[in-house]
Formats: sequence, structure tokens, C-alpha cells
Amino acid sequence: MSRKLGAIHLDECGNEHQRQFPTKKVAVDFNAKSHVELKNGTHVPNSKTISVREMSKIWLRECAIGPKGGMPLEPATISNYESETRLHINPLIGEIKLNQLDRETIKYFRTELLNSRSRTLAKRVMRTLTTMLNIALDKKMIAYNPAIGVTVRDDGRYDEELTIPSKHQIKELFETAATYPIATDVRSYNRYYAIFLTLALSGIRISELRGLKWTNVSFSKGTIKIQQQADNKANAIGPPKTKHARRTVQIPTKLVTCLRDWKMHCPDGDLVFPNWQENIESYSNIRNRGWLPICERAGLCTISYRLKHGKKKKHIKTWFCIHSLRHFHASMLIASGASPFEIKKEMGHSSIDITYQFYGHLFPEDDEKRAERSNSMCMEVFG
Repeated sequence: MSRKLGAIHLDECGNEHQRQFPTKKVAVDFNAKSHVELKNGTHVPNSKTISVREMSKIWLRECAIGPKGGMPLEPATISNYESETRLHINPLIGEIKLNQLDRETIKYFRTELLNSRSRTLAKRVMRTLTTMLNIALDKKMIAYNPAIGVTVRDDGRYDEELTIPSKHQIKELFETAATYPIATDVRSYNRYYAIFLTLALSGIRISELRGLKWTNVSFSKGTIKIQQQADNKANAIGPPKTKHARRTVQIPTKLVTCLRDWKMHCPDGDLVFPNWQENIESYSNIRNRGWLPICERAGLCTISYRLKHGKKKKHIKTWFCIHSLRHFHASMLIASGASPFEIKKEMGHSSIDITYQFYGHLFPEDDEKRAERSNSMCMEVFG
């Protein structure tokens, strides 16, 4: 039978607290750590700390009002955080007290994630945990953030390949969309053709399209001004993804003509692409009622059948997703000679790093020009 060693330590008010430790070394290490934390005013005794699960509830509430006095996070972001804490963080370390979290515990948590979840998911959950503990640190609930530096690294082998449709596939898509649906109901008039053409020829995000107002579309100037977006989770209008997402996008004459034609059939209201009740259209409706049927008719998908509740159900896996229309737009800009900075501005990226992360491999590498530039610089200096 193992014996535990009892040790007494003082808190910041001079009150005595007793804890049990498995070995003398652990007790000595704890006392040394507590002494440093007391000296720095960061020690939190067990009686005053909370669990990771309790901290997650506090953190999610703060996300809704704005972490550290900042702006509230988008409902979709909060929903993702909630599911990650509920499904992945709390089941593994939810009952551990904040002041008992150390680097070794976080490393063990990372190992458990990698053993039971995908590498991509583990990487995302580790970032979420670090963010949550930063708030706990800001509230002085912990002395330091033990998750900082404990990450899931990779060399790019696990990154999903960017899917960019070819010109031929885009042509097939829009030839099919132009005649879908076959119904003569005026409410169905080339609606999805206009939606997908806008995405392909402007490069805006689907959330930005769903929140787009007619007042932000200029037929005379040939521009679309992004000032808001529709949140998919809350189905409400809010600010763009980042401040850099506020931008004005030039659109070609073909899209101007298409939008002008669509406006004659569009439901009344401010939104360019509302549902037929003049409210925000949901992403699922656009995908299920427009994207999947059009891709199926165009032969741009793989069809399989699965049994569900004893019945055979058709499953459509498209060769590229709606967001790929945005990637197609960026690829065409790069092929036409647009610079990385122009792509960043056009796509509304928050940094040039994001632009290179997605599209760096598409920019041409001209070794001859680089060599010529190097020799020219040398000649200017040394003659």
C-alpha cells in the first residue's frame, strides 16, 4: 500500500493549506513553485481555482460579449469553439483544476488527441485550448499558460490539397446552370446561375454573397462593395470576416448584365440573393437545391448509394465545392499577371501570408528575370 506525503503551504494571505503528494520530490517541487508564485502574486490555491470545464463556460460567455474588451466573436466561431470544448477538451481534461495544469499534462493531452483524432482536428483543438487558457491567464486564474508552445506541427504533408476547377469544368458548370431548373416558374429564373457566376467572377465569399445588398452593387462603375456578411450559424447580418475583408471588387460586364437581369426577378428587399420570403438565404439551401443538382446534371460529381433506415439513399460527392469558385477566380487573376498584393486586396485576406499559403504555388517562378535583376544590381554598384 502506497503512502502519500502531506505538506503544508501558505497562500498569499498567509493562510495554511494542506495537500497530499505521492512522493517527497513532488511535494518539494510544489512548494518551490508555490513560493515563486506567491512572490510574484500569481499563486492560486486549490480552494479558489476552477476546473477546465468550468473555465470553458466562462470563456464561451466572454466570446459572446467580446474577449478582453474586444468585439464579440461571430456566432459560427463561438459554435466551433463550443463543439471543440464539449467533444474534445472536456472529455479528456475537463475535470482537471486550472492550477494543476502543467506542460506535461498539456503534452499528454496532445498525445491523446493525436491517438484518437485526426491530425488536422488535433491541431485546431490545441489552438482552441491555448486561446481559452490565455483568457484564464488574463483573469489571473493561472500563473502562466502551459499550452503555449505545445502545438501540433507538420511539414505540409497533412495539408489538404487546394481544389481549383479547370476552365473546362467551369464552362460545363455554367452551361448546365443556365438551363436549371427547367421549371417555368418565374421564381426559379436562373437564380443559381446568377449566384454561382457572382462567386466565380468576383471571388467574394459565400457569406459575403448572402449578405450582399443592392446598394453595394454599382452597375455603372462595375463594382461590388463588401461591407457585411451573413453568419451561417445565426443566419444574421454582421460585419465582414476581418477589417481587410471590407473592399471594393471590380466585376466584368458579363456579371453586370447578369445581375441587372436578375434584379428584375429578385424578391423585393435590400438583399441581392434573399430567399423567397425576402430573408437571408441559407448556405444549405444554396448547396442542396442548387449546387448539388447542377453538379449532378453537369457530370461534375461521383454518385453512390447508401442504406439509411432500410432505404437506399443517393449520395452526391462533388469534385469541388462552392468555395472552389473563389479559388478559381484567384487562379485566373494570377494567370493574368496579378501580383500577390493585388490578390490579397481582391480576396480580402488579412495578410499576405494567407495569400501565399493558398496561392503561392500558382505564382510563376522566373529564374531568368531574377538572374537578370541580380546582375543589374551588381553592375550598378561595381560597374
